[in-house]
Amino acid sequence: MPNDLAPDMLKVYKSELNAAHGRIKEHLETIQELTTMINDVQRVDYIKYRLMQIGGYDRAFRYIVSDLRYKGELEQLFDLPFDEILLAYLSMLQPHRPQVDHVHVGSGSSSRVRAPSLPT
Repeated sequence: MPNDLAPDMLKVYKSELNAAHGRIKEHLETIQELTTMINDVQRVDYIKYRLMQIGGYDRAFRYIVSDLRYKGELEQLFDLPFDEILLAYLSMLQPHRPQVDHVHVGSGSSSRVRAPSLPT
């Protein structure tokens, strides 16, 4: 009788192992996404810090990155030609902002912010 249970137990074990591998893969992907977000935030913080040093504390960053007076320093900071710096700076700010879902309720409409989900 134990020989009859062995194939069934093996199937159960394999299915549980596959499920565990799937969960591990999902968690690793989540960790990679969060690590990328952290690195991006650190890079943006560093660039903003350097922009304050370059253009002063009283000017908006988008004006500093488009100011020809700081062309050399900006090209060195961003490692890009001056013409591409403003677009690169603006694109750095976009990827991790929460997406907005527009929910239509009755005759009016409302919006709901959907934040990225974190692992449980």
